[in-house]
Amino acid sequence: MHSVLRRRQTLGLLAASALLPAVFRCAPARAADINVAKIIVGYPPGASTDIICRRTAEALTGKYANSMIVENRPGASGRIAVDIVKQAPADGSVLSLVPNSILTLQVYTGPVNYDPFVDLVPVTMACNYTFAMAVGPGVPASVQTLADWLAFAKANPEKANYASPAQGATPHFIGTRLAKFSGLDLHHIGYRGIQPAMIALLAGEVSAYITPLGDFLPYVAEGKIRLIATSGESRSRFAPNVPTFAEQGFKEIVHTEGYGYYLPRGASKAVQDKAHRYLAAYIGSRPFVESMARIGLEADPTTPAELMRRIAVGNQRWKALIEQTGFKADS
Repeated sequence: MHSVLRRRQTLGLLAASALLPAVFRCAPARAADINVAKIIVGYPPGASTDIICRRTAEALTGKYANSMIVENRPGASGRIAVDIVKQAPADGSVLSLVPNSILTLQVYTGPVNYDPFVDLVPVTMACNYTFAMAVGPGVPASVQTLADWLAFAKANPEKANYASPAQGATPHFIGTRLAKFSGLDLHHIGYRGIQPAMIALLAGEVSAYITPLGDFLPYVAEGKIRLIATSGESRSRFAPNVPTFAEQGFKEIVHTEGYGYYLPRGASKAVQDKAHRYLAAYIGSRPFVESMARIGLEADPTTPAELMRRIAVGNQRWKALIEQTGFKADS
């Protein structure tokens, strides 16, 4: 209980810090042709996207721009940040790190006020990751596998629930697929962010939680939660002893995700090329690769064209899946 209270206090401080953007500055001498650049992230401090942006801003200060600011604009599962970015100056002074699902899945579960192929200019992928499902104090210690949890949910329908960090996002969809193919009535509880849902899991308020794998790793190391499934085509190197959903009989549940950097619509080829040059070089660097691995992410620099190709492929895949399943964000 004390550890949960400490985490609540820490998260309160993090939430308060969102009101004060992180600012990174170089020495007074002018080092770049952009004086102040801003990276807008649609999630609160402490989330994976926030960590990526802060490390990028610190590394590129004095190179891409003399000062770099990370501005957290959470809300609407990350869509608010995209709405802000699409209207921002297109001179390279504003960038955003956006999860692929906001431009693929969520355009079908919306509502959205942006067109991913019009309102954003791609720069490079940053990272890829898989999702995982974990259980905590809300279920007996004997629940060690996905089959165990499904049996528990069937025997205890009032506790047959799972959390996700956002209504209508990929973890929610994974849960609805699990419900469909297991034949169980699983109740989804959507939270506003990764950490509020984690607090609920640690406190035993929900029996399971689906979110990016990396967000679970510190709690797994502390023995506070147990991973029971991952969503990749094969097992994750970050949790090699945890079988995938597919291995456990749910071949329909295979999902990976990624984060990409974008500029606002109207950015010129020269602005795009400059942003790509700096960002891709840093994303491919050993310090970034190693720091991302520590939080369960695979660094993945790409060309702008490759990033947009992946968004187009993902967009069509999600369109087909939504049509097949009838998935709705409020389901």
